[in-house]
Amino acid sequence: MKKRTLTVLVVVLVCTFLTACSKEIDTVTESVNEKESSVIKNPTVLEDTIEIVFPEQFKGLSGYDEEALVDYLKENSDGNYQKIECIDGQVNMVATQEEIEYWKGYVEKHIDDQKAVLTGINQKYDMCCNDSYNTINMYYDQELSFKKAFSCVGKTAIYCAMYQILDGNPDYSIYLNIYNVDTGKLVVGGNLMNEEVSYTDEDWEKTF
Repeated sequence: MKKRTLTVLVVVLVCTFLTACSKEIDTVTESVNEKESSVIKNPTVLEDTIEIVFPEQFKGLSGYDEEALVDYLKENSDGNYQKIECIDGQVNMVATQEEIEYWKGYVEKHIDDQKAVLTGINQKYDMCCNDSYNTINMYYDQELSFKKAFSCVGKTAIYCAMYQILDGNPDYSIYLNIYNVDTGKLVVGGNLMNEEVSYTDEDWEKTF
């Protein structure tokens, strides 16, 4: 009997922010010293920013190494970050809450894009995530090829993981449920982070 398997690996990426200003001292007068101390650091900026740390497992899931991830984040940020860099093998991003909301919207749009891919194959197919973005529910039938199903699952899982990280949950998890779209019955379910999610033709037959 043919066995089809959906497996998602995971990677970690981290982002951090450092700000510093320095002034060249050419005199020892009191006024220059006061000016210098006022521009060394902006406490308001530090208080208003949030450090996002992507865990190492995100690397395997996204397929990006640290440098590629830094480039990806910068290229798609539309300027919505304070600093993005790789430190000690991790990608660190520091952003304001408003900038993090931009990234959440970016993630949600790409999840919607994957749903559109699925419904574009067949209008009765569907995919949705829960509010925490830790569960993916997919509805299709045996006519959908494993390759196309896996592509949608894999890309959606990347964005679900990213959303959870942005939401302050670096120890993210992603649970996948696959339903028979014609009957609404569960074919298979499982945690993509720590187990293999697989199904057989017999599993489908049981849902009719």
